[in-house]
Amino acid sequence: MFSVAIQALELIVVNPNLVRNNRWSAETLLFARLFGVTGPVDFFVKHVMHLSTYFTICRLANTAHLADSNKDQSSDLQRNHQNRVMRRLNLGVSSGLGVVCAILLGRCLLYREPCPSYCLSKMQPLMDLGCHCAYANINCHTLGIDDPTPLLDPTIIGTRLVYMQFSRCDLENGPNATSMVPFQQLTKLMVIFSNMSSWTGPVPASVNNILVQYSRLETIPHALLYDIPPELSTILIDASPLKTIPDNVFNAWSFVQRLQLLNVSLTTFPNGILSMPHLTELNLRGNNITSMFPESAWPSPLTIAGLAGNGFKSVPWTAAKRGVNIDLSGNPIEDATTLDAAELKLVHRRSVILDDTPYCNVTEDTTCKHTCGPDCFAFMVGDFYCDLGCFTPACGFDKGDCDEFGFS
Repeated sequence: MFSVAIQALELIVVNPNLVRNNRWSAETLLFARLFGVTGPVDFFVKHVMHLSTYFTICRLANTAHLADSNKDQSSDLQRNHQNRVMRRLNLGVSSGLGVVCAILLGRCLLYREPCPSYCLSKMQPLMDLGCHCAYANINCHTLGIDDPTPLLDPTIIGTRLVYMQFSRCDLENGPNATSMVPFQQLTKLMVIFSNMSSWTGPVPASVNNILVQYSRLETIPHALLYDIPPELSTILIDASPLKTIPDNVFNAWSFVQRLQLLNVSLTTFPNGILSMPHLTELNLRGNNITSMFPESAWPSPLTIAGLAGNGFKSVPWTAAKRGVNIDLSGNPIEDATTLDAAELKLVHRRSVILDDTPYCNVTEDTTCKHTCGPDCFAFMVGDFYCDLGCFTPACGFDKGDCDEFGFS
C-alpha cells in the first residue's frame, strides 16, 4: 500500500504526465489490483485476513493483561504446562511456515523463466515460474520482424497482459483478433506508427482504453464501431486522415468518457458528439475546425475541452465560466484583446489557455507559454506521447518521447 501512495504522490507532485507513461501506469495498476478489492471472493479473503489479525492482537493483549494481574499469585502448574505446549506449537508452526516461504521465494527468484525483451513489466506469482508479462511493447522495427503475432504466444508471455503496444508494425488490417483472445485482463491497447487502413476486431471485452496514432485510417474501423468492449471509456485517434465522422459512430461511443480526435483532418465540428451523455474530456487538437456548436448544447459532464490548433476566432466564455477548462492555443482568436476581470482571471489561472494566439502575441501576459514550433504546443513536449511536430531540435526532440520508436 505504501508503494501505491508513493506513486500517487509522484504523479501529483512531481510529474502529472506520468499517467501517460505506460510502464509507470501499468505497474501502478498492478499495485492497485493487488491491494484493492476486485471481487466478492477477494473481499472475503482480505477481510478475513484483517479480522483474524485484529482478533489475534486482541487475544495477545488480553493474555498479557491476565499475566500481569496474576503475577503475584501462586502459579497454576497445569496452565503453565499447557501454555508451554501451545507456545512450542506456535513456534514450530511459525518456523515451518517461514522456512516454506523462504524456499518458495528463493525458488521464485532463482528459477523463474525469463521474459522476452519486449516485456517491459511483468508479474511474478509465487507458485508459477513461467513468464507473466503485464506490459508488452512490440516494436517491429527494433525487433527486426514483420509480423508481431508470434510474439503474443501465451506459452512465451503468459495470459496476464494488461497493456499491449504495437509500434512500427505493418498491421494493414489491424492487430490479429485471434492472437488477443487469451488476454482477457487486457485494459489498454495501442497501435502506433502502423500502415493500418482497416481493423476488423473484435478486441478483448476487458479493454477500456484504445489509442491509435499515425495510421492510414480513412474511416472509423469495424473494431471501434461494432462489438465494442462494454468497459471502453477512452478513445484516442491521432494523425489519421478521417476527414469526417458520421453521427452513428458517436452513438456507438455513447458510453465513452474521454475522446481525443487529434489531427484527423476535420473541417467541421462533429455534431454527433452532442449525443455522448458521459463525455467528460474532449480533445480536437490539430484539425481545421472554424465554428463551434452553441455553448448551451455542450454536454453537461464536459470539464475539459482541448481545441488547440484549429481556426476558432472566439472564446466560449460561458462554458469557461461554468467550469470547463478550455485550451485554444494556436487559434486566431479575435475577441480576447480586451478582457473583463472575470475573463482575465480564467486566463491567468490557465482555465482558458491562449498560448500562440493574438492575445499572447500582443500582450505581455506572463502566464502565456512559448511554443517551440507551429504544430507543437507547450504541453506536448515531454508528455510521454510521441508528437512528430515536436520532434525537432527547437523542441528538444520532444524531450525523449519518441526515443523508444528508434527514429534517427
